Amino acid sequence: MFDFVKWFFMIEILGWIVFPLAFSIFKKFKDRGYSISKTLALLLTGYIFWIGNTFSFIGNDNYGVIFSILVVVIVSTYAALKNGLGEILTWIRENSKIVLFYEVVFLFGFLSWSFVRATNPAVLGTEKPMEQAFIMGIMRSPAFPPADPWLSGYSISYYYFGYLIVVIFMHVAGTSSGIAFNLAISLWFALIITTASGITFNLINYGVGDRKESTLIKPMLLSLLTPIFILIISNAEGFLEVLHSTGFLWKSDGNGGLVSGFWRWLDIQELTQPPGLSLDWTPSRLGGTWWWRASRVLQDYTAGGVSREIIDEFPFFSFFLADFHPHLISIPFGLFILYISLYLLQNLKIENWKISGIIGFIFSDVGILSALSVGGLIIINTWDFPIYFGIVLMVILYPRIKVFGWKKERIIEIIRLAVTFGIICISLYFPFLIGLSSQAGGFLPSLIFQTRTVHYLVMFFPLITPIILGLAVMLKKKGFIGFARTFGIISLITFMLYGSIIISLFVLNKIPEISDSITNFLGIYQTQSVNSLLKDTVYRFLNTFPLKILLILFIAVLITLLFPKKDHKEREKVENRNIYSQVFVYILVLFAVVLSLIPEIFYLRDQFGWRMNTIFKFYYQIWILFSITASFYVINMFRNQKKENRIIFWFSAVALITGLFYPFFTLRERMRNIDIGRLSLDGNQYIAAEEKEAIEFLIDSDYGFVSEAIGGSYSSYGRISKLSGLPTVLGWPGHELQWRGGTGEIGSREADIEILYSSGNWERTKEIITQYDIRYIYLGDLERNSYLVHHEKFLDNLPIIFNNSKVTIFLAENE
Repeated sequence: MFDFVKWFFMIEILGWIVFPLAFSIFKKFKDRGYSISKTLALLLTGYIFWIGNTFSFIGNDNYGVIFSILVVVIVSTYAALKNGLGEILTWIRENSKIVLFYEVVFLFGFLSWSFVRATNPAVLGTEKPMEQAFIMGIMRSPAFPPADPWLSGYSISYYYFGYLIVVIFMHVAGTSSGIAFNLAISLWFALIITTASGITFNLINYGVGDRKESTLIKPMLLSLLTPIFILIISNAEGFLEVLHSTGFLWKSDGNGGLVSGFWRWLDIQELTQPPGLSLDWTPSRLGGTWWWRASRVLQDYTAGGVSREIIDEFPFFSFFLADFHPHLISIPFGLFILYISLYLLQNLKIENWKISGIIGFIFSDVGILSALSVGGLIIINTWDFPIYFGIVLMVILYPRIKVFGWKKERIIEIIRLAVTFGIICISLYFPFLIGLSSQAGGFLPSLIFQTRTVHYLVMFFPLITPIILGLAVMLKKKGFIGFARTFGIISLITFMLYGSIIISLFVLNKIPEISDSITNFLGIYQTQSVNSLLKDTVYRFLNTFPLKILLILFIAVLITLLFPKKDHKEREKVENRNIYSQVFVYILVLFAVVLSLIPEIFYLRDQFGWRMNTIFKFYYQIWILFSITASFYVINMFRNQKKENRIIFWFSAVALITGLFYPFFTLRERMRNIDIGRLSLDGNQYIAAEEKEAIEFLIDSDYGFVSEAIGGSYSSYGRISKLSGLPTVLGWPGHELQWRGGTGEIGSREADIEILYSSGNWERTKEIITQYDIRYIYLGDLERNSYLVHHEKFLDNLPIIFNNSKVTIFLAENE
């Protein structure tokens, strides 16, 4: 509990330090940046700490953190003096309810998810060990770029900024990695609440500066719908689990078994199997964890009918699972960029803005902050960078397109802004890119890998329903002029793109010189010939045709709403900033729908070979964008009490209820048998006493490389480096392969470590110790169980620096 208090006061102090800067930049927002001040504080402090260590201006220690905070203090103090401290104090006094509101919801979020983590705190299973290894690896790194804890001699080849922020808290608060891991997840939960709420509060509350403060209570409360949509609402698979567990649409086959055409047609793994004998409303499953399936709704099939797992996580699943992964870490920072984007759309001056205007924007305070935050996604979760880069470009250029129309000058402006802004974003984080390897192997056509409409709807039904209804109301108001033409053009472009891929493949197959490449290409889809692949592609395209039409309809509607023909000369309407709330929502939905359509055409090839990661990364951002827009439309329907809107509101509410089954039953299952007296945030409490004693010894020892047993991913291997922060020769080989896109750096490490432990040849053992610069040789139960350890050679040649009933550590320095 004491660690929680230290973390809470630290983030509070950082937030208040940064608030004058946020106040200075977001002058025209009602909350003056207070809702995002904590997220901004982490971004700024983390960046200064990272860049300072990267160029060796500061050290990876408490003094380095203090220096970073002092730099932020100086910048924020300058902003406070520039605006006048009195103005800031006056705002705080007059808007105390806004301040109190965000402090209460932040504390509630931090406390509530800390409690959830305390019921199951162990940093075990899935990829939690990997994330803890990164945290401790960064914590112990003597210099930056931080050392890879699972590949000694190399730096981390992964987006690690979120873990670096955790290390900042650990330095100051002195928190152990097990506790820090769980507090970090809970802190991020709270940050998402305030940042998401801040977006919607300003989205629905623009231009209310003259209202009395009491009138803001309702908008503040309504703004909480957005974090609820992001963090709590889940996909409809949980609702299906409940129906399945009741035996819905299952019937006897006459032989004592159950059959169902509906569940077989739905084709969600495990739900195709009959439910258990005790039919009730509580989801359960023999031989598995029922809640896992919600993150694997979609399936791809090879030409041979082999299922390929597709990841389609959503935030509640991520927090419940508690993998502190970059896709989760990036959420508050992505939301912060959307907060900036909304501000730019509503407030950026566009009159007479040519090249000088672009330069002026880039070097303005909001421009610099935009580049710092958008570029930050490169080191936080690289997949998100092009998405939010595109959103920022669109909100900047949209007003000019509306006012001055589509001309050659607009194309030039887009190119100039994209190139200039992109160069600055990348330059700010270029040192990270130098050491980053990638498993990306270019783009491949999806062909037979297509998403079924029903699976897409199961994934997004709770969110997409209010969006469809809200857009329908707006389209009805605006009229259908231009919609049919837009729909036709987009359909033609999309289908021509599909057709060009098929024709290109057919033509390439006729070229003998690339026959080997074609053979490898066919192997991805598990088919023997191009003709067979093309036939299957056409069949599956037609089978998933409704989803393509739905997405194209979406795009056509949004373009019609964004660029209605009737309004192209009505500048006074464009300059009314209140309409930009609707425009902002249209832009978010447009990006979400385009992200939905892209994996139906192309996907990024990686070590897996199919769409798993492309769907995963895109759908996660789609969930964020859909959540903001769905909450906006529900709030509008709630506030507008017309009969038509009331009907739509209740229809949307019913759809949203389907997204509450999953969080209700998962939390109910976890809380059912909790023992309040055993609650803990220590994720390391599962460690055996003997091994814990050895790890604490290594934490207090000088920095150096350690040898330990090597084994597969998602296992206990790599545990010593994970917990001590000392790099091991090799941790999880499969993950290193993914991070680096090949085995070149891994080499023969796994075989060499087996020789180190098993061989009786001391000279060969010395060679391995020297080759990998091993300082500590760890010998515990896992090493003894993994290898036929030749114990005597170590006893005869190396000093023992630690020993208990389970663990022996030898010092191999200077060998």
